[in-house]
Amino acid sequence: MLVFCAGCPAKLVRCFSFAFRLLSPEMSRILFFALLAFLVWLWFFKKPARTKSDKNKPAEPVAERIVQCAECGLRIPEGEAVFTDAQYFCCPEHRDAHNGRV
Repeated sequence: MLVFCAGCPAKLVRCFSFAFRLLSPEMSRILFFALLAFLVWLWFFKKPARTKSDKNKPAEPVAERIVQCAECGLRIPEGEAVFTDAQYFCCPEHRDAHNGRV
């Protein structure tokens, strides 16, 4: 019976009211409070579905590796470092100074 009524909320309410009239008053109360308890449980304990705005949020930034300047020993993120000859430098001046001595 509910399969035919599931398309329209008004028909669904009529189906449930018809079903409750067929039951005894005690059983109707039990079913009503069981349904109420289930709805309260859903409201408090179910996680809300992710919305499109949640999906469009950028992912947490990935931590960058920290490297040490071969000239002065300064520690900087790898993305900001100057990489030359398998060594990292904090700036082009330190790279040039290091290559001038070697």
